[in-house]
Amino acid sequence: MIYKSSFFFQEVQNILALQNVDTPLKGGLNTPLHESDFSGILPTPRVQATPNTVLNAVAATPASTFGATPSSVGSFTPGPGGATPAFRDQMGINEGGATSGIEARAELRRALASLPEPRNDYEIVAPEGEGDEHEESEDKEEEWVDDAADVKESRAKQRALKRQRELAARTQVIQRSLPKPSKVSDAAFKPSLNRTEMAKADDLIKAEMARLVAWDVQNNVPNEVYEENDLKTASELIKKDCDVGPPLDASMWAVIEQCSTELVQIRGKFTRIAVLNRGEQIEALHSQFQIYRDWMNARAKKTGKLEKKLKIKLGGYQKKPCADRESIAGNVLL
Repeated sequence: MIYKSSFFFQEVQNILALQNVDTPLKGGLNTPLHESDFSGILPTPRVQATPNTVLNAVAATPASTFGATPSSVGSFTPGPGGATPAFRDQMGINEGGATSGIEARAELRRALASLPEPRNDYEIVAPEGEGDEHEESEDKEEEWVDDAADVKESRAKQRALKRQRELAARTQVIQRSLPKPSKVSDAAFKPSLNRTEMAKADDLIKAEMARLVAWDVQNNVPNEVYEENDLKTASELIKKDCDVGPPLDASMWAVIEQCSTELVQIRGKFTRIAVLNRGEQIEALHSQFQIYRDWMNARAKKTGKLEKKLKIKLGGYQKKPCADRESIAGNVLL
């Protein structure tokens, strides 16, 4: 009794009960545990209540009902067997009439045996009318689900065609990836002061050029975008009206190269280097060298970033041959 009422004994029982738990897949109730008290490190003292002698005396008095006058010893007639006492049977008088645990388990076993056996019969019943309609719809039209790879490929083709149509509506500068100005100069597209027919036509061309340059540089889409057929027709008309220039042979490329080497940029404009004095020539060449140097630095930074990415991606492949060479060299020396 001392160990059973001990706090440590209860905790040991809780730990053993938690260690010997079956799998939770079986279901059922949780493992019964004793209530733990964490108010202190010492066991909690239990105060036992003072026994009520009056209540025990009344419970021990033979009487049929509570509150009745107790009969004398000579006139006491025992009540019928199995009668419920008025108070709890603290003296253990009626223990002989209680059902034992073995009989209770036997009775429970007989009750469980009388239950019907479980059945694992399954029956699938389709709703009336839906099956026929489904068959009729399949006969009328067979649904075809495209493969995911085919759908992805078709979408990629559609996007490529859309980009081609958008690129066809742009200028030759964008189509051929030619250099373009950094900003739009309004002074280059000022209308002419002359009001002749040729000047009016030239003003219309300048206005259209201003819209196209703004579209290329600032990405300002004009209000009117021409169709591909209209652009082809205009291109053919321009080719008919323009004279055919000389062919681009080796001599023509030599002339172009000579002219490009003679032109230098100074104070925001291109000028022939021969017409400049020595100081202006040095300034123009220095600015040109600075342009090339900035371009080289930008390319070097971009190349360094690419090298770092390749080193991260291919680092394992590069280490593997080195390790193989070291292992082969070690085996040869041995």
